[in-house]
Amino acid sequence: MIIGLTGLPGSGKGTATEYLAKKYGATTKKFSDPIRDIIRRLYQSITREHMQNIAKFIRSEFGNNIFAETLLQDVSQANQKLIVLDGFRYEDEYQLFRKKEDFVFVAVEASLENRFVRIKLRPENAGDQNLTLEHFKLQHEFETEQAIPSLIMRADFRFDNNGDKEQLFKQVDGLMRKLGYEIQG
Repeated sequence: MIIGLTGLPGSGKGTATEYLAKKYGATTKKFSDPIRDIIRRLYQSITREHMQNIAKFIRSEFGNNIFAETLLQDVSQANQKLIVLDGFRYEDEYQLFRKKEDFVFVAVEASLENRFVRIKLRPENAGDQNLTLEHFKLQHEFETEQAIPSLIMRADFRFDNNGDKEQLFKQVDGLMRKLGYEIQG
């Protein structure tokens, strides 16, 4: 089974992914992992701007689906029962995985205000702690974020992550029961 996650920055995709790994033994992959690897290798700060610029360049050189195709190869080589792919951002990525019969697409949603607070508190990207609400709103206009709202509408399941983590985890557990999985740990 492949669970694909989409959602705007700070919605809780990473939290859901970590929970699925911990409680259900899922193997996890993020669309942003190859980008982060490149930036680290160049000894640069991992900022949202760097990630977007690197991703845009790589897509222009190798095609819009390069990251999805890379993850598809990783998934096909993995001998795992449950794989979570975190960070679908483009229609092409969704379409590539939608063809797989064992694919379930999930959207994680949260209000702008909740997402902003989470982004500022997490240590994922350099500079996020200094982000203003105005700049955070502007980031939604970036090319990498524009298709996410339409992808959310395509989701097979949606998690409302405007509460605490326990409320999100209950929704994840409910989905996993529907899919026939039990907590492992």
